[in-house]
Amino acid sequence: MGKYKKKRTTDVYKTDIQRLSVYPSYNHGKNSNKGREEELKKNSIITVKVTQIDDNGHPSATYRGYRIRIIGEANPGDKVKVLVKEVRGLNAIGTIISREESYNIK
Repeated sequence: MGKYKKKRTTDVYKTDIQRLSVYPSYNHGKNSNKGREEELKKNSIITVKVTQIDDNGHPSATYRGYRIRIIGEANPGDKVKVLVKEVRGLNAIGTIISREESYNIK
């Protein structure tokens, strides 16, 4: 029986490479928001400061690790109140309700 015993070989494509790595693993899935004190939810109202304009001309901001894409007109540096319309993972889409502060270049 020992003569025809199959050898155990590890399949290169099914080996858990992270197990052998010296770098820490990060959870980038559905539970990536698990450690947050407050999750961003649909229809919540938040106040953010616009940090940049993306390639399509939409303002964007960050809020507690979430990247908020804002629908409406705002300049970088403006503080706006945003109604969150959609949340997908760490990205969200929201619309401007009101401006609290505007950044004007003189």
